[in-house]
Amino acid sequence: MTAERLEKSIADHQAGRFKEAEAGYEAVLSEDPRHPDANNLLAVLCCQRREYDRALTYAKIAIAVGRAVPEFHNNHGLALKGLERFDEAVVAFEKALELAPQYADALYNLGMVELDRRNYEDGLAQLVACKEAASHHAQVRNGMSLAFLRLGRSDEAIAILDEQFEMRPKDLDAFNNLCVAHTMRGDYAKARAVAEKSVALNGAQVDIRLNRAHLMLLHEEFIPGFAEHEWRLRRHDYRQKFHVPRWEGEALPEGKIMIWAEQGFGDAIHFIRYLPMVKERVGQVLLKCRAPLRPLFATLPEVDQVIMPRTAVSYDVHAPLMSMPYIFKTDADTIPAQVPYIPRPSPMALAGDDTKCKVGLVWAGNPDHARDQLRSRALADLAPLAAVENTEYFSLQFGPAASQTPPSGLEVTDLTPNIDDFLGTAHALVGLDLLITVDTSVAHLAGALGLPVWIVIAETPDWRWQLGRADSPWYPSARLFRSDGDYEGLFSFIAEELQKFAAK
Repeated sequence: MTAERLEKSIADHQAGRFKEAEAGYEAVLSEDPRHPDANNLLAVLCCQRREYDRALTYAKIAIAVGRAVPEFHNNHGLALKGLERFDEAVVAFEKALELAPQYADALYNLGMVELDRRNYEDGLAQLVACKEAASHHAQVRNGMSLAFLRLGRSDEAIAILDEQFEMRPKDLDAFNNLCVAHTMRGDYAKARAVAEKSVALNGAQVDIRLNRAHLMLLHEEFIPGFAEHEWRLRRHDYRQKFHVPRWEGEALPEGKIMIWAEQGFGDAIHFIRYLPMVKERVGQVLLKCRAPLRPLFATLPEVDQVIMPRTAVSYDVHAPLMSMPYIFKTDADTIPAQVPYIPRPSPMALAGDDTKCKVGLVWAGNPDHARDQLRSRALADLAPLAAVENTEYFSLQFGPAASQTPPSGLEVTDLTPNIDDFLGTAHALVGLDLLITVDTSVAHLAGALGLPVWIVIAETPDWRWQLGRADSPWYPSARLFRSDGDYEGLFSFIAEELQKFAAK
């Protein structure tokens, strides 16, 4: 009876009837709670549903009973990977490979989790091993293309994707990766063509819709681009339950709206500019954001209350912060670019010679950011700045990059011990004459405060910096320094421009 029930449940599972499959597996476990196959298959099903905590519970039971089964360890690793416990996932996949060294799925999963750990060369090596073990593996070429993209090897990414299309001509993941590869090469026409073809194949594929949105916005097609950008809300990590309707721009003079910040700190600072427009239409504005932003955003006169993520409050409508350009139908002529749109606090008292130009430096962003390998630089790259006369440099760099040693001759005073949050960063920025930074949240903050900021833009820019221009329609006080890949030459040019700035 148990074998028949398990067989039927597997058939339901394979047919996508998850509810029936789950009931069948659980019926098997009601008779034998430690049944290894039922526990393992429930772990697989829960991973497919992104219920990783449940998956981990079932996977552990399966392993306890069947320690010598490589598939059990592989699925244990998938549950851990889903929970972003990447180091533990590596151990699980390696255990599966100890038992079965040519186990292609374990090689693939180990490669992908190494990409999650930003070990791109190691990840690529495992994916190559997977391809050698199983040349027709359904996803290994997509995985390899991701590794090549992370390593900045877009030509090789395109070549391996050509192989994938020979096997699977309508593979949407491959189309998505190909769109990214062409974008990285600066071949935006090809990237757009790939995006359009993919949307024609399956218009419900969220990642490709977002790639198309970013291409539109990069080319200043703001009205359709922000409409397309609404697809982000369909991603699984955006699923939020609200018991009130979403605000669509209607007037609610007696109403209360809860605006929730999303994505990175820089995104929140960028789009907080829309709150005065919201306040014109809605009586009270509540803002939900992460802790480092709260003291800064609490200074905004349009915000009636800044709330914690899980604070219980009542409100009439809600809206995601990054939907404001869509709601207000922003185009190139209607960008709300009046600065400062965040009140300037008092300046931080800075040590040094008051007759010299005080320049802040940020050379790297959050290493977990998807674009970090494109935008961040090493402090050593800033070596040409050491030759600039009449300047003093101050670091506002947080994170692992803060420990980098300055190049010879570049003396940098670290301000970060005096900074606890973005309001503290704002105090420091107001005390400076200029900020030189890569594309980070601090760049957005300086722009929002209307302070002079020079932003180093990667060869493949984020959409908000558009193409080919040295100014920004979003930040009037910003100057953009665009890289063509020669960062030594770019920072030498920045040093020349800084010498002129410091002489004023």
